[in-house]
Amino acid sequence: MNSVSSYHQFETRQLQTQTLTLKPGVRAYPDVHPAASLLAQYAQKTSRPLGRVLDISATAGAVSLFLPSNTNLTIIEPSRAALRCAEQTFAGRDVTLAAAAPWESDVAAFDTVFTVPYTDRGTLRVQADIQAAYNALKPGGQAYIAMDKDQGAKRYESYAKKLFGDLTVVAKHQGWRIARATKKDTTNTNAITPSEFVAAELNVTAYPGVFAAGKLDPGTGFLLANVPFDKLAGKRVLDVGCGYGLIAIKAALAGAKVTAVDDDYLAVKSTHENAAHLNVSVQAFHSDVDSDLIPDAQFDAVMMNPPFHVAKQVRLEVPAAFIHAAQRVLKPGGDITLVANKALAYERLLQDWKNVTEIANNNRFKILRAYKA
Repeated sequence: MNSVSSYHQFETRQLQTQTLTLKPGVRAYPDVHPAASLLAQYAQKTSRPLGRVLDISATAGAVSLFLPSNTNLTIIEPSRAALRCAEQTFAGRDVTLAAAAPWESDVAAFDTVFTVPYTDRGTLRVQADIQAAYNALKPGGQAYIAMDKDQGAKRYESYAKKLFGDLTVVAKHQGWRIARATKKDTTNTNAITPSEFVAAELNVTAYPGVFAAGKLDPGTGFLLANVPFDKLAGKRVLDVGCGYGLIAIKAALAGAKVTAVDDDYLAVKSTHENAAHLNVSVQAFHSDVDSDLIPDAQFDAVMMNPPFHVAKQVRLEVPAAFIHAAQRVLKPGGDITLVANKALAYERLLQDWKNVTEIANNNRFKILRAYKA
């Protein structure tokens, strides 16, 4: 079994009497997210009727696993991998599942919201996740917000208290804290908008939490500066893990026929909006690596800046899946170009390719090119 096939294999975790589906690419994999377990335990203990529930915890449905089967439940997942797992976990149950941003849910429509803000994606994303919970609640509704004390929980709880008007820490475990915030009124309902900035001499936007939102990622910048994009004219190009779309858009501006994929719904949304604003054609798909590509799609070239972190750990399941997916969709003789940290041994992942070459390097990054045998 190659890396992309292995990557797409669903796994199960037994949690008391319930079965949760996980896979590589899901937040906190291979573990169940620790905040999810804590939130689920607390939800079981509360005597307050939960009413209509929104789960925007981004834990593949783990938080909602123990809710009563008759709960009016909506689960929103920005991650395509996590959504695929939730679809397996809740198959046959009357649950609404959607790929969306947390703040795209119905306004003032829910009695209870569960959220585990993305503290590893910056302050703006955490504030947006908390704002999303506020927006979605009816007045009098309650949000349960789980965060780690070592990732700014107390600071973000202060932000939430000002927003909601009421907040109490109701549980603590191994550094994780659950805060219960009650919505007093609708005064602070606000929309979440993307940030505007310049990257690689292009005016672009990105939503909170999208990779490198608000700046040019240095690895991507190194690739853009060292790859002759003019040679892509007329070619079918795939950008795997497109972020807000910079590589894809540069290829499209050079005359390539471009497809882009990303696991993050907000990255795909940002790519669509940037391509439209810059008047270029990019087909962007919300996809768990290659899960949602058009069947039998073939490309002349694949480009990527693969992610390799899960929390603070370096894990190579996702880069390996990126590379093997590229091998699957490239035509014979097609090439892959990727940028990576110099310390990462991606050459091992390219051992089945031919003419593997390091075409550029500096003190931080290297660019590798290889051809499909």
